[in-house]
Amino acid sequence: MSYTRQFWDILKEKSETRHAQFISIVENLRNSYLSFATPVFYTSHGIDHSQNVENIADALVFDSLKDKMNAEEIFILLCSIYFHDVGMALMTKEGGTAGTDDYFKRVDEDQA
Repeated sequence: MSYTRQFWDILKEKSETRHAQFISIVENLRNSYLSFATPVFYTSHGIDHSQNVENIADALVFDSLKDKMNAEEIFILLCSIYFHDVGMALMTKEGGTAGTDDYFKRVDEDQA
């Protein structure tokens, strides 16, 4: 069993259109919410985190299974990886400014 093929590359082989769409999405994320998606006291939840999650997915799934997936399945998987922390960006806006008393008050209320 091999783990050498990456979802990103397989998507390009199966559908250049979907690959181009995914590249565009990643670039938009890099310039938008992922640039500020890490609230205070959290580890990085930016683009580097999503790339690490993608690398883990590449390592977990055998190449033989990756090859059986169609372009849409790979596209949805990759988008899910990159969007999985979208709520981190919203949390600071809805709960106050990160690092301020109103932010921590909301976090405490949510935990209760």
